Amino acid sequence: MRLLSLVLCNVHAETTSVSHIEHQWIIDKHGRQRLFRGINVVYKAFPFHPILDKWDPQFSFTREDVDFIADLNLNIIRLGVMWGGVEPWRGSYNQTYIDVLKQIVARCQEKGIYVLLDMHQDVLSERFCGEGVPMWAFHTNKIEQEHGFPFPLENPWPLNQSDDIPTKLQCDTHEWFSYQLTAAASRGYQNLYDDEDGLATSMARFWAKVASEFKDYDNVVGYDLINEPWAGDVFKNPLLLSPGVADRKNLQPFYEIIHEHIRQVDTDRLIFFESVTWDNFVVGFTQPPGGKEYRNRSVLSYHHYDKKPNMLGIERTFTERLLDAKRLSTGLMMTEFDIAFGDGKRAAWLENAFRLADKHFQSWIGWEYKRFVPITGFGDFMFDPQTGELVKGFVPLLSRPFAQAIAGRALSMSFDPETKQFDLEYELIQSSRTSVTEIRFLKRVQYPNGFQVKVKPSKGITWEVSPHNDGLVLVRADPRAPLGERVHVSIIEN
Repeated sequence: MRLLSLVLCNVHAETTSVSHIEHQWIIDKHGRQRLFRGINVVYKAFPFHPILDKWDPQFSFTREDVDFIADLNLNIIRLGVMWGGVEPWRGSYNQTYIDVLKQIVARCQEKGIYVLLDMHQDVLSERFCGEGVPMWAFHTNKIEQEHGFPFPLENPWPLNQSDDIPTKLQCDTHEWFSYQLTAAASRGYQNLYDDEDGLATSMARFWAKVASEFKDYDNVVGYDLINEPWAGDVFKNPLLLSPGVADRKNLQPFYEIIHEHIRQVDTDRLIFFESVTWDNFVVGFTQPPGGKEYRNRSVLSYHHYDKKPNMLGIERTFTERLLDAKRLSTGLMMTEFDIAFGDGKRAAWLENAFRLADKHFQSWIGWEYKRFVPITGFGDFMFDPQTGELVKGFVPLLSRPFAQAIAGRALSMSFDPETKQFDLEYELIQSSRTSVTEIRFLKRVQYPNGFQVKVKPSKGITWEVSPHNDGLVLVRADPRAPLGERVHVSIIEN
């Protein structure tokens, strides 16, 4: 099935640049609280970016794909910006690759889609059956002399002397995440954190280059410094496996190096920072990158995969991360979770997760839009890579209504998929009293027979449907409305 046949309306939207963090909320330049719903777009192998000129069920991210995401009622993507793509040789930046990513960002901006730039990695490198960090960043001979790969999972493998990269057949003998527990990969992470041979500084310069290229795009929300970092050399220091220790000892000083370089070229964009890979029980940071001065431009990025046995339940995850963000005085966003649809039980789990995200006003970005090249990870996707068919069930789930901009202090938000009723309540505050609240939905899915909007109080609050998008309701308060007044908006099916 051609993707174009699924795009039934031409969604027009605008992006308003984000400004800062306030009480864990991302605030835009109009003083409104922002919510994001989106999907990951991460191409892990060379050339490190999707096909842009021809739609493909597995490998593309064309204008049709951008149109589809906007039409699906999503407003953000997390875009993989691979270090090896930007800097294939040390100190030499690939402007062609950067310009390809700029095309993606610009196309998203045209459709009102925000972009979070993500330095994606898993198990660091091809050298360790992973991806993300360029091969030049490792002294593989030195590591190999001390730690043959994949010891201690098994005896060291014989490798092709021309590139020292394991074969896919070799890598497939173990689950990908188990390779983080090899002595060689753990040492590789530690070398990065310790700035061995200037590796952390090189990564910081990579980020400074990216920031200098993308800082002027209004739809770029910020920079996700490193995806799912491992704890470091847990063989040399087993205490790194204790909750919170690796965050404080390794990641916090490592993030300071990167933050310093980014802030030399961009003081405005938000910096997203993650805890160690496995630990959603405890976040050990004592401050965000840049410390107190920059906490209003920092976002704690976290993931949730319910398939992992050591993970908290989804509601507990939301609760704990909200407490962490409050302690650190930062923003908060769930930048990965498993969107696999599967059977009815799985659909019920997703519906509950979305309900809880609404309850806690949590922004989320699911994994992943297409299969692309799943070197690591679960490889969940929205399109069957063989048939091109959209996996059934995704559209009604992912397109659920939400308030993407709230001109006040958010109090509650909910959507009932059975009755199709959406409710939003917020309190008028000074910073956004004259701004517009924006509520998004997918009309053909939630309200094919039309809808009614009810607002309270009935005086001083008006609403209209956007002239450019029949799935966007705009709510305005009279500038003379009293501060502290509560506004309640309900949308119901005709």
